[in-house]
Amino acid sequence: MKPDVKRILTKLSENKVELATQKIDLAITDDLFKMLNQGKEGLKTLEKIQKQQEFNDGQIIQNIMQVIKKGDSEADKINRLIDKLQKLPMQIANILDKAERSAKDLGVAPKAITDYSELDKLYEKLESGIKVANDFRYSDLERFVK
Repeated sequence: MKPDVKRILTKLSENKVELATQKIDLAITDDLFKMLNQGKEGLKTLEKIQKQQEFNDGQIIQNIMQVIKKGDSEADKINRLIDKLQKLPMQIANILDKAERSAKDLGVAPKAITDYSELDKLYEKLESGIKVANDFRYSDLERFVK
């Protein structure tokens, strides 16, 4: 009977090892399950982030396009005003020419005519201002988008 007890104890110790192995396997399975769930949640979060990034990118592009359209519109208005103003120096030059001819006919210096000198200076300022306005270049925005 004693050999049977030894045999039983041996069998029990073998079963005990197997139970311990199964316990370890269950712990790993639990860890795998937890990691799988965390990984799935992480993937969902990444998908949300990607959608938000794409939305933000679209909004930024839309905002930039609106600013560009507004800038173009404002530049067009300014250019139309400059075009109108470009006629003014020519009109002033014609009047100054007439004043000079009249002064010559009368035998006086053109500067003796009231407002001639002031109009002549104004002519110079308008010519200079129009040149500056025509030479103006808007900032290159490319440096801001790099």
